Amino acid sequence: MSPRTGVRVLCVDDHPDVAHTLVILFNLSGFEARECLDSSSAVAVAREFRPHACVVDVNMPVMDGCEVARRLREEFGPAVLLIALSAMHGDEHERRVVAAGFDLSFTKPPNLTRLLEAVASAEGRQKNAS
Repeated sequence: MSPRTGVRVLCVDDHPDVAHTLVILFNLSGFEARECLDSSSAVAVAREFRPHACVVDVNMPVMDGCEVARRLREEFGPAVLLIALSAMHGDEHERRVVAAGFDLSFTKPPNLTRLLEAVASAEGRQKNAS
């Protein structure tokens, strides 16, 4: 199936089951999704894939999701929608993800309808950032 929306989504999570499930969800919903299981290569994968949105697990080894977000924001500026995905929540966590450059934050397991709506909004974001 070709993507209905033209929105490319990069899913960065060190847990293969989570990354695979997100890719399947996004692909079945008409997006073009790709996974990255290694936080340290996320920026290189994003450079090649040119995503409109990135869904990034916050708690990963080697490089946490906040550092991934900082690097993605530095590389792509405001054009890419950065979504934090984490088992953590609360005010301190929210301050941390906002400071890292994330636009939105979802607690695992996320509300899938809201996650899909957020990602769908990424296409217009890139047009506005140009």
